[in-house]
Amino acid sequence: MGPRREFALFKGVQDAHRDHDSPENLLKPYRVALDSGRAKQRWEIPSLNVVFTATLAGGSRTDCESWFVVLSPMEKTSH
Repeated sequence: MGPRREFALFKGVQDAHRDHDSPENLLKPYRVALDSGRAKQRWEIPSLNVVFTATLAGGSRTDCESWFVVLSPMEKTSH
């Protein structure tokens, strides 16, 4: 997460920082658009069978953002 409205999700363990604009980033687009002070993005990642959702929650200052992040399975099982 970060800076600002940038997100990245990479497959596997990483030893070093990877740029969010890397082709290996599974989240496209990696920047969440801001519209009238609101921002939300939902990504489906079939290779990991997950849905990643990020919603801007606000912040106490203009230079501080809080996010609600939800990671859920793409397909619900019957268990």
